[in-house]
Amino acid sequence: MPPTAQPDWNPNNLACTNTSGALNALEEIRAKFSVAGAIAMADLAYWNKVQSNDLRAIEAAGLAGRIDLMFKKLLGAKYETDVTRTIATGAVQATLLQAKQTVAHLAAVVDANYRFRGEL
Repeated sequence: MPPTAQPDWNPNNLACTNTSGALNALEEIRAKFSVAGAIAMADLAYWNKVQSNDLRAIEAAGLAGRIDLMFKKLLGAKYETDVTRTIATGAVQATLLQAKQTVAHLAAVVDANYRFRGEL
């Protein structure tokens, strides 16, 4: 389950900047970094209020896969120890499906599952 308290949204955290960048590149959001962290999952472009939960889950799985490819192929990210693609994309998908979770929450999930180049 994704975290409930608003996580730290920090431009010095690669998970935050890369999550914001990926969502902007995929045209899920159109927002400056300073405001992107507060955007709810229900406000992402893929979210359709009238679609069924089953269809939304399929859409979220596809988006999670595209985010994973961007992180791995374009940004050279690796998975954290004991994390597989299935675990990482499943965690991202689960967060994407929580309407009230924010991009900052998604970045916290990303941070727990991916290690980016240059990260300490």
